[in-house]
Amino acid sequence: MLGVLACNLKITAALEIGTLDKQECLMLRGSLGFADSFLHGRVGKLVLKKLIDHAYGKSSLMDGELKTALLAMRTRLQQAGPKLASAKSFFQWFIYSDASYEPTDGTGGLGAVLVKLKLFEEDESLISKANKFL
Repeated sequence: MLGVLACNLKITAALEIGTLDKQECLMLRGSLGFADSFLHGRVGKLVLKKLIDHAYGKSSLMDGELKTALLAMRTRLQQAGPKLASAKSFFQWFIYSDASYEPTDGTGGLGAVLVKLKLFEEDESLISKANKFL
C-alpha cells in the first residue's frame, strides 16, 4: 500500500503548508484519482473536482472547502480498505441457449434466456416474469 501512504503524506504536507501550486495540485489529483478508483470506487469525485478547480484558480492558497475535502480523503485512505470483487454469487443462474443456421442463404440466429434459480417461495424467476409480458 505504498501508493496510499504516499497520498497521505502528500495531503498532510499540503495541509501543513496551506498552499498547493498548480503542478503539485495536478500531481496530487492524479494520484488520488488513481487511488480512489482503484481502492474505493468513484466516490471521491468531489475531492478531485476541488483539486482541479484549485489548480486552475488564481491563488495557490487553499480555501476551507479544499482543506476539508483533503482531510476527508486522507481519513478515507487511512481507514477504508480496498474495494473487493468476489466471484461468489448469492444466486445460481442458468443460461439456456439455442442457435440456428440456414445454409441455403447463409443466415442464422442465436437466442438465450438467463434464469435465476428459485431460492425462496416468494422469489420469482426471470422466466415467470417474462411470461407475464407475453
